[in-house]
Amino acid sequence: MKPRYLQPESSNRDRWTISYLDMMTILLIFFVAVAAKSQLVVSPSPSPPKPAVVEPEAVEPQKPRTNLAEIQTKLKAFDPHLDSRGLVISLPQAILFASGDDRISDNALPMVEQIADVLRDIPNQVSLVGHADFGIGDTLTTDPKIVYKEMPRFTPEAFCWLHNPNTAKFKQFRTGLDQLLQEGVIQVLQLRDAATKAPLLAAVGPLQFEVVQYRLESEYGAASRLEAAPWTVVRWLAAGLLESDLDSLSLPTGARLAYDMGRNPVILFANDWSANYFAQTNPKVARSSLPVGRAS
Repeated sequence: MKPRYLQPESSNRDRWTISYLDMMTILLIFFVAVAAKSQLVVSPSPSPPKPAVVEPEAVEPQKPRTNLAEIQTKLKAFDPHLDSRGLVISLPQAILFASGDDRISDNALPMVEQIADVLRDIPNQVSLVGHADFGIGDTLTTDPKIVYKEMPRFTPEAFCWLHNPNTAKFKQFRTGLDQLLQEGVIQVLQLRDAATKAPLLAAVGPLQFEVVQYRLESEYGAASRLEAAPWTVVRWLAAGLLESDLDSLSLPTGARLAYDMGRNPVILFANDWSANYFAQTNPKVARSSLPVGRAS
């Protein structure tokens, strides 16, 4: 047997030291954790903030709409009737105006005042329709000192034909279009010597045509169809021109003669170049971008 100092060392001799160090490490971590926990101060969680209370603004209650049946009873002497537009009161023109006069007759004033007394304080909208001389911005008054400046007008730059695709709805179509024309939503022209009687609409922009279509269908139940026209420029001629004067005009290619609602003659041009060419070839013919007067 070899002496002990010559025998090889065992690899398991110091293994216990590793286990001892592991144990000490675990104990150290444990005591550090305990110490840290004992020093932790738990503060109570803050209470959630109270929601802000916004006091509602004082809103003035809307005045309730008047029952139309009550108004109908009060004005039964004028034979009013209810329809989709509301309460309609029809007054014959012969009673309101004398022949050839645009002023309300003295005999009609008591009747008008009686109606005004009933309608004066109601919150409902009151519309005056059926008179071609009334338009948007017009004001009725008995005081001659009140004078308003005329609302600005603009030259039409868009044109299209408006067709009625449903002949069974022609009455609604015509009534609605006449009402919109009286309101001044669009203008209507009639081509001279035209084979078709479809109204030619004139407006500043094509969006106004869509408004006309929407209101015809929603308010009068009349569908319509638009057809684009080839003109973009319009010029009014002097009122009172004779048919022979119009026949003598030298029009450029594509231009057409037409009349507005006041029977004033107009010329429709495809573009500005065509309008300028007409001005050069007809220097003595007065032209205007807006109506200059009414035909007699």
